[in-house]
Amino acid sequence: FSQSIAKDDSRIGSRLGQVLALAMANADAEDQHSAVASLAGLCGAPYTQSALLLRAAMIAEASGDVETATKYVDSAHSLCPDDTDVLVAAADRILPMRADGRKTNGASVVAEVAGKRAEFSPPESYWEWKLTEGEALERLGKLPEARAIAIAALLEPAHKLRGLRLLRSICLRNSDSAGVAHCAMALASIVSNSETRQQLLREAIVEFDPTEELPGEASAAVTCYAALLREDGGAREFSRLIEILQFHKDSKALYHTYTRRLAHFEEVGESGATVPIFLMRSRLRESLGDLRGAQRDVSRALGIERDHPDALDMRRQLKASIDAEGGSENV
Repeated sequence: FSQSIAKDDSRIGSRLGQVLALAMANADAEDQHSAVASLAGLCGAPYTQSALLLRAAMIAEASGDVETATKYVDSAHSLCPDDTDVLVAAADRILPMRADGRKTNGASVVAEVAGKRAEFSPPESYWEWKLTEGEALERLGKLPEARAIAIAALLEPAHKLRGLRLLRSICLRNSDSAGVAHCAMALASIVSNSETRQQLLREAIVEFDPTEELPGEASAAVTCYAALLREDGGAREFSRLIEILQFHKDSKALYHTYTRRLAHFEEVGESGATVPIFLMRSRLRESLGDLRGAQRDVSRALGIERDHPDALDMRRQLKASIDAEGGSENV
């Protein structure tokens, strides 16, 4: 075939034979994609040329020659800019694998392809294509258009996760820290991996937790802290959650937080760690007028650490209060 091409390099049959022979011999990738690209140049039909150029791009991409693959893809696109099937092949097989997608027109091709496919696709695949378009628009920096797609996807339960991830990326690029936090909080409620949920919740807490410098969002912070402690009952963030709840005098949330913490330590066999929690819950119960409940919590603490000084003092004080209360009732 090489001799035939040397005599007349315009013969399609010789070029095709060369392509097949190189493929069968598993020849060097550069020789293979160059031969396929040369064959494309001899074909008169744009669609055939585009298909062959995409084949050449795939070979180049597989060998790690991203630059050459990009040139082949761009050539195919310029030949058939409106042929959706050819563009889809490019988007599916070449462009997503390109490490430099933000620096080339690859994302614009993906956005164009996905937009067309979404327009003509059946309902069950519409959002797959639409979100692909949105992700490409985000890479291109067309954030308002990408944001509109992401927000619309949030109304579709099957695609909410991907929509939130896209919206979070958009917020990151906009330096919208509050938006990033709200997306992280929402993502934490639907992702399946506990470690990922904890990471997202901690990310959100950084923004939501009120400080002297920033007001934060106390309600959202409490929601995130509570969710984090449900994931990890022994999390170090327990103390900060208690501070916020005490500041806002949220007795109900405090009681449930203490109770969950106790359940965690009892489950993992760390009975010693329950003593201070029993005493905190006892003080809360006393402040709410539940003296008998407060007394039971102190008794449980002393059942674990019989000489605990604070627990002994609390027991004496509670007994005096209960006795006084009994005396008042008798009067």
